[in-house]
Amino acid sequence: CRGLELLNEQTGAWLGRIGTLPEPDPDRIAAMNPAADKAQAVENSYTMKINKRKLENAKSDDTKETLEKTIREDTQTIGASVTGSYQNVLAAKASMDLKGAQAQLQEKTMQTTERQYQLGMIGKLDYLNRKYAYDSAVIQAQIAKYNLLQAIQSYEWVLNGLANAS
Repeated sequence: CRGLELLNEQTGAWLGRIGTLPEPDPDRIAAMNPAADKAQAVENSYTMKINKRKLENAKSDDTKETLEKTIREDTQTIGASVTGSYQNVLAAKASMDLKGAQAQLQEKTMQTTERQYQLGMIGKLDYLNRKYAYDSAVIQAQIAKYNLLQAIQSYEWVLNGLANAS
């Protein structure tokens, strides 16, 4: 698949290209460290920035106490978001590895099936059933790869300030 180019139908303006997705980066996954990344996520959190600014500008002690409590709770919530996102990455990676192995196994089975079918050792229905199993395994492996890419991207968004705080 080389990609799909998008044009605005009315103006003819080029809108971009939809291409194949990149391969997940194993080095990026290995570099993930939720304990260390928590500080970055807290620092980049828009909610935290707003609450810290409110705390700086707060006049009454009650407001300051409330904001300090909110900031402490938000810090914990953001930490949980980082950890949860990291766990999602690990689960998606394990799923991709499993689905990839299943697809490889189905590919070997399909090669044997092709030979058996050519030699007349199996009928068309058996051949088609095994072909369906192979095609399904390949599709599931691709979906697992996309899910891993999505989990990695979600982790990045959490680090860049979009973690749910309060």
